[in-house]
Amino acid sequence: MKGKKYYLEDIKDYLGNTRTDDRYPNRIGSIVQFNQEPMVNAPMCFRYVKYDDTGNTIEDHITFTTTIKKIENEEGYICIYTANSIYYFKEMEN
Repeated sequence: MKGKKYYLEDIKDYLGNTRTDDRYPNRIGSIVQFNQEPMVNAPMCFRYVKYDDTGNTIEDHITFTTTIKKIENEEGYICIYTANSIYYFKEMEN
């Protein structure tokens, strides 16, 4: 996963609602790269390659999440459950 680019498709709460609070709406639609391999019982860390669907770029902007509780991999998709949210990533072609 590290080094590959991912499209951040959605961020949901544990009720299944897309997060609309704080900075979450801006993060959805971003292209990111993981700074370290996501692991259960550790925070997720990723940097933005392209920030949101507007095309704005942010160099060296890094996000740390709460602790990862579960990681699910399906063909081309990664779903990461943190203590507060569920992140849906789609793997991008390099």
